Amino acid sequence: MGGSRLAEFRADGLTWTDDRLWPQFAAHAGADPDALALIDCDDRRWTRGELYLLALDTTERLAAAGVTAGTRVLAAGVKRAETLATALAASACEATFCPYSPKLSETDRQVLEARLGHAALVMAGSDGGIVVAQSASDWRTTDPRDRDTVLIGFTSGSTGVPKAVMHGAAALNYATRACAAIAALEPQD
Repeated sequence: MGGSRLAEFRADGLTWTDDRLWPQFAAHAGADPDALALIDCDDRRWTRGELYLLALDTTERLAAAGVTAGTRVLAAGVKRAETLATALAASACEATFCPYSPKLSETDRQVLEARLGHAALVMAGSDGGIVVAQSASDWRTTDPRDRDTVLIGFTSGSTGVPKAVMHGAAALNYATRACAAIAALEPQD
């Protein structure tokens, strides 16, 4: 993030920062590109280096669609490497990643598209890749909280249109470390 000093936090025996996802992943990929990063739903094993390259390609595609720092990227939250690459790419652009459930009705998705003020929409393509499209709307959010927001999650919408919940990097970094500690995960897991 532009060379700024990261805030460091400590609680519950854990230490974390407010660093975004991309710099953390890029450091791991640079240190050991052949290390396993992901096993997808088809049991394909992705190395850090492969995921890094996919994320770089997606970053270029997002930038071409108008994604810049502080903008939002709406994406179908399917369990695929391409979705993770989109999250990494949004972080590399210092944009906000906004995954929605693929189970969302077409009407609810259209409402999200109309209200989110996103710069790009990312969907699964018929060939298994991703399609990056510039938002059909010229309206972009000017919410000042977007500077510190890295993820907007959506509620299930069981009582109406899904509500957006903003998350900062520090909160997600804490949650990741806390879950890893609870599950007794080690770096090589």
